[in-house]
Amino acid sequence: MEDDLKTDKNLYWTGFIYVVGLLLLGVTWWKALIIAGVAALSWYLTYGRRIVVSLGLILVFLGLGNWAGLIPAPAHWGDLLAALRG
Repeated sequence: MEDDLKTDKNLYWTGFIYVVGLLLLGVTWWKALIIAGVAALSWYLTYGRRIVVSLGLILVFLGLGNWAGLIPAPAHWGDLLAALRG
């Protein structure tokens, strides 16, 4: 019974991390929910749990950097790469 509760909590946290990270990056709410649902489903079906959680945390850190103004919005990343190439 405790394992089921732990699995349910981790499933919800995985979805929550993806939603927050994507919303901070400027993705619309419905797209964030769909992506979070797919990530939570793949976590639940044990398809690369470590990768799913790691990518979620990367999204959160990128989103926090974007929100704080430390990195530009994802829409401008292509312009920055073009400027770096010369």
